[in-house]
Amino acid sequence: MSERQRDTDTETRAEPIDRPSEGLAAAGDPVIEAEAAPFRSPREIVLLVMLLLVLLLIAVATGRGLLIRPGAAGGSGAAVQPLPTRISQNRPESESGNGANVNAGQQPVCSPPGGPQQISSRFRPHYDQYGGLEIFGRPISPELLISGRPSQWFERALLGFWSEHASPYDIQGELLGVIFTRGIVFPKQTPFVSRPGLRYFAETSHGVREPFLSFWEQRGGLMIFGYPISDEVQERLPEDLPNQTHTVQYFERVRLELHIEQSAPVIRIGLLGSALCLADSKPNISNLLQPTPVPVP
Repeated sequence: MSERQRDTDTETRAEPIDRPSEGLAAAGDPVIEAEAAPFRSPREIVLLVMLLLVLLLIAVATGRGLLIRPGAAGGSGAAVQPLPTRISQNRPESESGNGANVNAGQQPVCSPPGGPQQISSRFRPHYDQYGGLEIFGRPISPELLISGRPSQWFERALLGFWSEHASPYDIQGELLGVIFTRGIVFPKQTPFVSRPGLRYFAETSHGVREPFLSFWEQRGGLMIFGYPISDEVQERLPEDLPNQTHTVQYFERVRLELHIEQSAPVIRIGLLGSALCLADSKPNISNLLQPTPVPVP
């Protein structure tokens, strides 16, 4: 045998030994196929990654993308609910608390203050903590259910129990200012830069100045009164004499009233709870003029 033939035979016999995986994988050995997997084309890996990305996008689009929501406390997966601050203008009357009866055909749920009504133990801590008589007035109903929610009427408020929120937001006042003025379109204020004693609320496009601003800030602010839904207007209140008006301003939950009959001006919270549940008054605003623009400092 020639030297060249011996070299050729050696190369032919050595070839399977140099690449054992290819020869055995072609024979269908599952063990060798598993060992050979890393040597496959990276195109398969790219296709697999693309498939996973498509599945992830579909899951996110259908609301199933995250098992643990961002911001959830303790990784429990429960989404943090924002504190509601507004009522839909189209809310049904049965859910708005607007009227003397909870259900048609029943006796009125409210009675004038001073009777047997007591503050419910459910609402007493909130009542005492956030201003008591000055902010909420006297109770004018027992605890009752309004649209399935434990609630109680007061002269100046309607408190409800929101079991879906943690303390201190589990007790909230209904937006009586919005309900009482439903149908009234308050002119918007021209935007301005807030300054001491004067604040612009871009959320509702209204401004608040002294003395209403300090009263709002010191007695609960957004949580108790809500955002302003009007600028200052002149309104004839139920106790006013003919041709007498008061400067008032409406907020989502209350009406603030400026009383100057005494030696020093006094701010009071309007009796919107009584007005709605006892149906003893309606808005009596004498003008709805465009608010005076605030000059640039």
